[in-house]
Amino acid sequence: MSGIISNLSSNAYIWCTRMREEGFDNTESPIFKAVNGITTSKWKMRIDWDVCKISVMLISASTDAEKKFFEVTTYCRGTESTETVSMKQAKDYITIGTMKGCGCNRMHIFIKINVCEHNHRLLSNVTNDLAKALANENYSDIILVGKGGTEYKAHKVILSARSEVFDAKIRNACLERKSNRIVIDDIEADVLGEMLNYIYTGKEVPEKMIPDLFMAAKKYALVGLQSMCETILTQSIDIDSVADIFLLAERVSHERLRKKALSYLIKNIREVVETESWKRVQRMDEKLCLEVLNKSICENLLC
Repeated sequence: MSGIISNLSSNAYIWCTRMREEGFDNTESPIFKAVNGITTSKWKMRIDWDVCKISVMLISASTDAEKKFFEVTTYCRGTESTETVSMKQAKDYITIGTMKGCGCNRMHIFIKINVCEHNHRLLSNVTNDLAKALANENYSDIILVGKGGTEYKAHKVILSARSEVFDAKIRNACLERKSNRIVIDDIEADVLGEMLNYIYTGKEVPEKMIPDLFMAAKKYALVGLQSMCETILTQSIDIDSVADIFLLAERVSHERLRKKALSYLIKNIREVVETESWKRVQRMDEKLCLEVLNKSICENLLC
């Protein structure tokens, strides 16, 4: 063992060590501990002087870490490196980064250990590959026809795996007409395009399309997309937008978002009724607005 480990936080350290001693090809650090929530792990670093590489090894970890991944970041002499490794991989020394200037008298290496549920690098590669599959029409086996006749070529197996509604549509189209075309006339063509992009990649969608995509996600049983849209809509609730969001939640029958919007409406009803959003909703669904006003009056009387 060589050098001193200085603790910066519960999961970040600096290892200060001298250049290699005569006759030693590598230098190992003292054992240090990383704490990420309920996950505790113990680690050791090693410098391989001949090849100027930094390696780490997992000594032990709490049982909840078995199905998790460790994201290990090292920084040394201007070079930062990050690797995502499983618990099994990390039980042997694994190279994380390289060093410059191995001949210096002292070496300071920063290391940080994060815990994640997935190998983000692997997921990123999968996402990119699926995006390429959507863009590459050579191997598509189904065509979705949006409003206005806009066509999107896709893959039955991916659509069926991601949406039980698409799975049913594909089965019916194949059984009834042996057709490889499905008309999607209940959402706009550009919204269909973004929905397909989400189905293939899971990436975030344009904020301006959130209301339309929220409705589309409900229709096509895309739970992940619904959750993403709900989060963005909840965060965007304010005086000017709450009436529109409440109406949207009502139409999609999304009870959790409806309750959040209604609560905000009741607390801020005097300001909200002056907004263009409220007036627009009033024109579209006067009965719903009266319901909100009645609840607001009752809440204020109780207070």
